[in-house]
Formats: sequence, C-alpha cells, structure tokens
Amino acid sequence: MFSAPSLAALADGFGRDVLWRPAVQEPIATMTDTIVAPATAPGEAAVAVVRLSGRDARVIAQALAPGRRQARVMHRATVRDAEGARIDDALVVEMPGPRSYTGEDVVELHLHGSRFVVEQVVARACALGARVAEPGEFTLRAFTSGRMDLTQAEAVIDVLAATNARQLAQANAQLGGALSERIGALLTRLEEVVAEGRASFDFPEYDTGAGLSAAHVEVVAEVVAELRGLVERARPEAKKARTVVLFGAPNVGKSSLLNAWSGTERVLVDDAPGTTRDPIEVEMTEGLQRWSVWDTAGFRAEAVGLEARGIALALERARAADLAVWVLAPDAPVWPPEGIEAKVVGGKADQASVSRRTLLEAEAQKRGLAWLGWVSARTGEGVAELRSRLSRGVDNDVRAGDIVVVRERQVAELREAVQALELALSESRAGATVDVVVASLEAGAFALGRLLGRNVDGAVLDRVFADFCIGK
Repeated sequence: MFSAPSLAALADGFGRDVLWRPAVQEPIATMTDTIVAPATAPGEAAVAVVRLSGRDARVIAQALAPGRRQARVMHRATVRDAEGARIDDALVVEMPGPRSYTGEDVVELHLHGSRFVVEQVVARACALGARVAEPGEFTLRAFTSGRMDLTQAEAVIDVLAATNARQLAQANAQLGGALSERIGALLTRLEEVVAEGRASFDFPEYDTGAGLSAAHVEVVAEVVAELRGLVERARPEAKKARTVVLFGAPNVGKSSLLNAWSGTERVLVDDAPGTTRDPIEVEMTEGLQRWSVWDTAGFRAEAVGLEARGIALALERARAADLAVWVLAPDAPVWPPEGIEAKVVGGKADQASVSRRTLLEAEAQKRGLAWLGWVSARTGEGVAELRSRLSRGVDNDVRAGDIVVVRERQVAELREAVQALELALSESRAGATVDVVVASLEAGAFALGRLLGRNVDGAVLDRVFADFCIGK
C-alpha cells in the first residue's frame, strides 16, 4: 500500500512525485502516472465501468475509443484493440480536472459487464501507457489533490461497507464534511490563540506574563468541551463485529432465538437434542453496530463423539466472546458452568408462568448472574427488548444528526488533542509562561491537523487505504 515521507511532499504540487513503501524503501508508484482499473465488481453484469485518471487519461481514452466528446457528457463510442478490431460498444464520459473525483483528468468507459471485455480494455489501456491502479489509489489522489481530507477519504469505504440506513447516514455525513467542518472550525479557533501566543515572543508590546488571558482560556475550554463530546459519542467498536455466543442446555430455544433475532430462518430447529453440533455464525447489524452471533451445541453430560466435541467448541467460543448469553428453559432449568462469565436470558417465555419467572429470576440473582429478561421465539415476546438491551451503550444514546466517530485513528487523535489542551489549561492555571502553554496548545492543534490529514506520514496512509478495493 501507500506511504510517504510527508503529506507536504505529496500535496505541494506533487513536488517529489514518488510514494515510498518504508518496508522496502523503493518507489512503488508515481503521482504523475496515468492509472486504470475496473470501478465495478468482477463478474458478469449488465454494465462494467473502467476508470482512467491522470494527465494522459483523455489521450489514452481517445486511442481506445476515438471520437469528439463534450466534457461531462456521455458519448457512445466503439472501443477497439491495437489492430482496430471492435472490443465493445461503450458509453464514454470525460471529466477534466480539477473538477473530478481525483482532481486529475478522469475518463470512465461504461462497458458491457463481461469480465473478458473489462480485461481487454484494461490491458489495452496499459499498452497505451497507463498502469493498473493500486488499491485505493483513486481516492488517495483525491486526498493529495485536496478534493477531500483524510476523514472524508475514510468515509468513502464506510459508505461502501454500510449495511443499514443508520450506518449509511453516518458515513454520508462524514463524506459530506460534517466531521471535517467541525474539526476545522475548532482548529481555526485554537490556531488564533496559538498565533497570539507566538506573537508575544516576537513583539515586546504583547503581554508575556504567566498563563493565558481569560478570553483565551475560555476559547480553549470550549474547544476541549467540544472534543470531549466527540470522544464520548465515538463508537470505534462499531467497526468490528461484536461477538455474542448463545449457549445452554439442549432444546432451550437457542437456535429459535437466533432466527428471531435475525428475522430469518438462518439455523435449523428440531425437537431432537443434539441438532446443533458445530458452532454456527450469523452476522447482522443493529444501528451502527455489527453483530456476530453464534449458535452452539446444547450442554448435556451424556454427550459423546461429535456432540461432545461441539460442546467443547461452544465453551471455547463462550470464553472468547464479547458477550456470552446462557439461555435457560423454564421447565428444566440448567445453569451455566462455573468459570464462564455469562448473562442469562429466559427462553420459551410463552411456557413460563409468572410465579415460575419470579422464582428463576431470584435464583439467578442468588447465583450472582445478570438477568437479561425473557424471550419467546414463538410469540416474539422480549426479542426486540433483548436486542435493545444488548445494544445499549453501543449507539442507543446517539441522537439523529450527531457526529459519530467510528475509526480508531480518529478517536486516538481526538484523545491526544484533548490531553494536550487539558495540559495547556492546567499549565496556565499554574502560572506557566506563555511559551510553555503555547507548546501544549500546538501539540493539540497538530493532533487535530493529523485527524484531517495534515502532516501525516506514510504509515498512516498505508493503514487508511489498506482496506480499499482496486478502482476506488
């Protein structure tokens, strides 16, 4: 993937042109190359898009599919090979830079969705002087040309990965600049305080006494409060699936509960004990959170062979899970084995009387086990409440329209900024000289700048673009 000695070397007119991979210390790509890649998924489809970007993109496109074209207008053209034979009948659109996704000249060829056609067009473009793009290189170029900052670049892949309306709304808000604008506004206020502090070093008419002025303290405190709010609402755990293991005795309703939770029949259910042997994973989403929910073999002492091995796997999964949920049957309650931190949910609620429920809940409390409530896959009782209870603290306290930071890198920079700015306030209250306080303020400002992609090193860019697909 991509790395660079500094953002300035990339963004300042592409002055050094070369991106470096620290592991081998050899140039892997130049920012002046014209790149090409499929922009749609491989396989047969109605339409496939091949994208070119770079200074020779339009020249190569003309050689591929000759014809007079108006910028940003679809034109029908015949794509031909080196001998002039027809490869495909296509729609071609040219988007001259800087008003393009990458900020460079971009051309898209909309082809018939044949894998072979796409391969032929990409190969022909490479023969004409392009090279195949690295994963995420189109978005990297958009970042280095100033078309988007680093938080927006990260939001591109979040849009692609969104699986529900809540995730898509958050990703689109960040792609549209919601976080960038908030951080940019805070950074501007902070930089004004830093600038006045620096001025006191060079101009004797400025006050160089101890600490910050009351007005500056107020500004920094307000910035800290805003940043703390972003950290408190941050949900970096939402980027990885939260693992929940359902386990318990046979026929207590584990598989039925999983089917009810997911809303589809994902797991086979049967009255015969031992139906589930291998752990079965079902992935789903709830708000901003992804879930990885496991159904496991029922626990019983007489199990042998494959069933016993399935129970051993269930124990292993439960110990490693973010949350182990023991499902308890009201008619023949079996409690979780010692040594596993589990929460208990009562299954088959439609078969449990009020007195029976009260008795089992009291027994769970006596055993020191957290009680999650009663559920019935048959009637649907308690399923939505259980989902809500498990999601609590993940995103239930996030209001519509709130900016939610979901990336570890961004959260780390926010926390570093808060720490530096809180230190500056502490130093100011203690009467430290302005130069000492300004140094801490600058550290906070640098962290916010890195959040937006200023002065980031190559290793950061590597991590950001590592998950991108070729063509994006």
